[in-house]
Amino acid sequence: MKSVFEEILRFAVLMLSLVIADRLFGGIYFDSFRDFILFGIVLFLLNRTLKPVLVLLTLPVSLMSFGFFFLLLNTLVLFLAAAIIPSIHIKSFWTGFWFATISSLIQLIINSLIFNDIQIKIDIHRE
Repeated sequence: MKSVFEEILRFAVLMLSLVIADRLFGGIYFDSFRDFILFGIVLFLLNRTLKPVLVLLTLPVSLMSFGFFFLLLNTLVLFLAAAIIPSIHIKSFWTGFWFATISSLIQLIINSLIFNDIQIKIDIHRE
């Protein structure tokens, strides 16, 4: 079971990644700062609840596409969060795709530094 502090920290990382992605891409518009925060909360909840189910359901397609479908799932969840909050405006599909991709990469990098989510183990054996 994850601690509340860890979940709050993961939410903060998500919000930071949204800010960075927003600075890199100009195609997503928020009517207010409150809407930006609400969007982050909805996106966080969707990522923690719906996205794992979608990943499991689409695993064969994702494997056949060499993981590209995971990027489309990120985009789908982003658009779903934007649909829940009507004051979020996404310019185009590709803007949403790149926004979701960059945001996910930023989260992956920061989370791996903070939580050691990604571990690479190299064993060298001499004969």
